Amino acid sequence: MGIHALPEGWDALSAFVVIKCRDEDGDVAWSFRTTEEIDPYELLGALTVQTDLVRKRMVANWSTDDDEASDEASDEPE
Repeated sequence: MGIHALPEGWDALSAFVVIKCRDEDGDVAWSFRTTEEIDPYELLGALTVQTDLVRKRMVANWSTDDDEASDEASDEPE
């Protein structure tokens, strides 16, 4: 497994990694790892931004899905 590289010229300072895993019993679980102690305010800010971006992507996809569903419903004979 790998991780996407940083842009050229960037230096990694610290990391918080979310990992989807399979445990010894075969169950799926989530694990979190850090490279070092991360300032909790910085971590919360970064996670909040990422959460908002994922939420916006999901809402945009949901709106697209709803539009396609209403288009398909209008194509059906009455």
